[in-house]
Amino acid sequence: MKSFAMKKDMRMRIYFFISLALLIFSGATAKEKGPASSFKSRFERLAGNANRLIKITAVANDKIKRPKEEAISPGQYPLIRTMRQRKILAEEEIQSVINRRIGDLKYCYVKALKKNRKFKAEAIVALKIQNNGKVSKVTISPGKLSKKSFGKCLQRYLKKWRFPRFTGEKEKGLKLKSIGYEFPLSFSASG
Repeated sequence: MKSFAMKKDMRMRIYFFISLALLIFSGATAKEKGPASSFKSRFERLAGNANRLIKITAVANDKIKRPKEEAISPGQYPLIRTMRQRKILAEEEIQSVINRRIGDLKYCYVKALKKNRKFKAEAIVALKIQNNGKVSKVTISPGKLSKKSFGKCLQRYLKKWRFPRFTGEKEKGLKLKSIGYEFPLSFSASG
């Protein structure tokens, strides 16, 4: 009886060490692939939706004026308010603002090209849009890009974007204070 208990205990220890070794090994390989592979897969997933991928091409000597420093209102007539406010922003409304403000992104890219003529990048921008239309948070992936002057320039201008107001009302009385939206960007030098 004692030998059976000892064999069972020995088997449990072996299983434990094998499991531990597998866990450590799988953790090491995951770290080797790391955030770069997860960024790549997220970028490819988002870029698969043709409406969301935004391609910016420029040359270093492009004459691009600095975008205006004040916040730009989303509508043509910002002082006229409609009686009925939208409940939630549609993707088309968000894309419309992005398309109107593409010059901000190009301005930052041309600045980066002046420092390095071969600079190219892929990024994922995540915006947190409050129901008053203001951008409260901008996250740029990969993180190393957001720490460079190019990423800081993007963040500065993206924070100034304004989207249409929305109430955030959902079913059963739920109310959102903000929504998230992410889109992929591809920057490449032309010519």
